[in-house]
Amino acid sequence: MNLFHFLLLLAVILIIPRVLYWSCKKIRILGFLGPSLLCFISGIAFSFILPDSSYASPISDWSVCLAIPFMLFSLDFRAMRKLAKSAILSFILICFCVVIASIAGYFLFYRQLGSEAKAVSSTLSGLFVGGLINMAAVGSSLGLSGDTLTLLNTSYIVSGSVYLGIAALILPSIARFFLPKYCSVRSQEDSVREEAAQTLSSGMQPFHWNMLRERLPVMALALAVVLVSMGISYLLTGNSQDAIIEMLSITTLSIACSFIPRVRTTKGSYAAGQYLIDMFCVAIGLMFDLSAEGNAGPVVYMLLMICVQLIAALLHLIAAGFFGIDADTALITSAAAIFSPAFIPPLAQFMKNRDVIAVGLIFSIFGFVVANYIGFATYALLTLIN
Repeated sequence: MNLFHFLLLLAVILIIPRVLYWSCKKIRILGFLGPSLLCFISGIAFSFILPDSSYASPISDWSVCLAIPFMLFSLDFRAMRKLAKSAILSFILICFCVVIASIAGYFLFYRQLGSEAKAVSSTLSGLFVGGLINMAAVGSSLGLSGDTLTLLNTSYIVSGSVYLGIAALILPSIARFFLPKYCSVRSQEDSVREEAAQTLSSGMQPFHWNMLRERLPVMALALAVVLVSMGISYLLTGNSQDAIIEMLSITTLSIACSFIPRVRTTKGSYAAGQYLIDMFCVAIGLMFDLSAEGNAGPVVYMLLMICVQLIAALLHLIAAGFFGIDADTALITSAAAIFSPAFIPPLAQFMKNRDVIAVGLIFSIFGFVVANYIGFATYALLTLIN
């Protein structure tokens, strides 16, 4: 691959998200689909046009590594400690339920998944507690190929859409049938939720190119986190790119940096991280190959994902009933784990309860923090079990 082809590929991956952000603001139907999905579709389209997309894989890897620090820098753990104990407990329960559901999915589909069964099931734990960033981090660390990650991404679009309809239209009725009713507390708890929600507001500014110039110190810090993590990996294993050690180090160091006030309050950090994730979506799309095959086809992956989502959600509702957690708190924390932050407001609208939006957003983003740990823990459990 010559330098011109590499620069052309990099330019496409950099520019497409920005064009789609503008398009989503101007065209309503595109705004409904969202830029991440459109970035993936655009990447697939350009895979038929560009002469060489072999460098899409390393670009996607670096996009994920750099996105993790940016997305975690703006999280304020001290404010999260003030959230209602029922919400914290509910989120912990859904994390456990996702692990159980992923292990169940492994035993249901391991024949179809073949040698990748453990890695795929563990990757789904990361995906359904965090998001695409964690799917990429866990999946690539456990050795899933770019072809398999592309198939998983494609399957997630379909299965996620199916489960979104279930979560919006069916689960609220089931939860409210046997769980305690949500009681709004219009005093101290409201102010606590508002304060916690505001911890993210500085980071979730709309992305613009000036951020690249204005936020150079934080960009340098994110790069330093990645390089130091590679150094830790080398010291521990003799390999600077031992993926599991590297990803866990990036996550842990990013959390540590979030306790620095100047880092945490930097405007646009979350938006920059989201931009990198959308670059990853373009790169994954560029790796699309009609002849690409994982150990299983996309239909198997879709069925597995729907199965894991439903098992996790239903187990969570049962556990919520056992611990006396109210229906709306259970629903929004479950959605926070399984969906990205963008889906929390519309789901709260379907629930007809705007009070839970702040809690949903907070835990949805907190999912990015714990998902890598949970994905690798699931893999360790599957290795012990089988």
